[in-house]
This record gives sequence, structure tokens and C-alpha cells, in this order.
Amino acid sequence: MNMLAFAINAAEKAPLSDALTLTGINFLCNRTKRRLEKVPFDEELNFARDMATFPVATHTDEANRQHYEVPAEFLRWYWVRNENTHPASTQAQPPHLPMPRPPLWLKR
Repeated sequence: MNMLAFAINAAEKAPLSDALTLTGINFLCNRTKRRLEKVPFDEELNFARDMATFPVATHTDEANRQHYEVPAEFLRWYWVRNENTHPASTQAQPPHLPMPRPPLWLKR
């Protein structure tokens, strides 16, 4: 691991201020911008052509395993408890539903 990679890894885990984090992000973006400005146009064009043949997403099975859907039972329980925060509350009040029990998997 090079020194910059080590610093980035440490910074991601440290409680840094927003100003310090943004300074680091700006440094990395500007460094990348300077590197990309040196790439010849024909090389950039070839890269764009090659990328056009790549799929939009790769490793989708792994990505799908990492994502989960929030059960409708939980959403119903949440919206009934918090009617004022229901997405429809700005237009009209959500239909009044009896207070359901919290889902069994939800710890109080």
C-alpha cells in the first residue's frame, strides 16, 4: 500500500471536520484532473469507444446480495406511528389505519 492509499484509508476512519475532508477531496480531484489533462485525445477517444461496449453494471449478483428491501410491514408500522412524516401528508392526510404491532424483528 502506498503512502497516499494509507492516508486515504486512515482519513476514512478518522473523525475529521468537513473542511478537512473537503480539502482532501479537492486535492485528489485536482490531482486526477491534472493527470487526465495529459492524456492524448486519441487515447481518450479510444477509451470512450471501449467503454461503450462494456455493460452498465458488473458483478450484479454480489451487489444484489448487499441490498435488501424494507418489508412493507415495517413501512406500514412506521407510517402509522409517524403520520406527520408520511410522504402524502403535504397533499392530504394518509388514510387512518389502526396501529399495528411492530414487526417481530424490530427491537424496541
